[in-house]
Amino acid sequence: QLHQDDISGDLPDRPEGPLPLHEQPRGGYIVETCVGNVQFGMPAETIKDCLGSGLQVPKYFVVPTVAFVRELGPNIGLNVAEFEFPAYCNFFFYQRRVCLIVATKAVEDRIRKVFQETLFGPDNCDVSGDFKEGTPKDQMPDMQKELDMFRVFNGKKMQLEDLLEFIVFNEEGVAKISEKDKETGEDKEVLIQWRAKLGSAREDGGEYVVIQ
Repeated sequence: QLHQDDISGDLPDRPEGPLPLHEQPRGGYIVETCVGNVQFGMPAETIKDCLGSGLQVPKYFVVPTVAFVRELGPNIGLNVAEFEFPAYCNFFFYQRRVCLIVATKAVEDRIRKVFQETLFGPDNCDVSGDFKEGTPKDQMPDMQKELDMFRVFNGKKMQLEDLLEFIVFNEEGVAKISEKDKETGEDKEVLIQWRAKLGSAREDGGEYVVIQ
């Protein structure tokens, strides 16, 4: 459930009323905020859903507390944390980094490791085990050289930080998005709070609250 609410009495005055909310065909929700669209959940092909609905592709994506929905049937699951294509779309189409909002630093570290491997390949690309013992090295493909070649974009070797940035929920379950308006220079802020349901044994038992 997504709605406006008040986290503490220290917040400045904020506009009343619900924020525009868009449910996506394959799952996930996009909320329109003062810092741009924020999406909750990332099922496969979510970028197609967003473009098909005429919405601006979000820069900010909230990674669900549970990455796989396992309630579709025996041995059937749905990945709702498919962050690769949102990252590619933001980087290659909009020349900006995607911002993933995650529950803990441990989740950030796992995503970094996965993305490093899927986009740039392994750190040690040794293919000698695929060849007969004694095969000269110059008769083996230089996979590291090939990986490094595909890593160049606009004349620069891509780094993980070129594509990804992270916001981690704090100990109170709050994540803060801060942006400066490009036209007015005004500082804008959106807060997202995760509220676990009392008595729920499920890791994903709770709701997100968006405050603008």
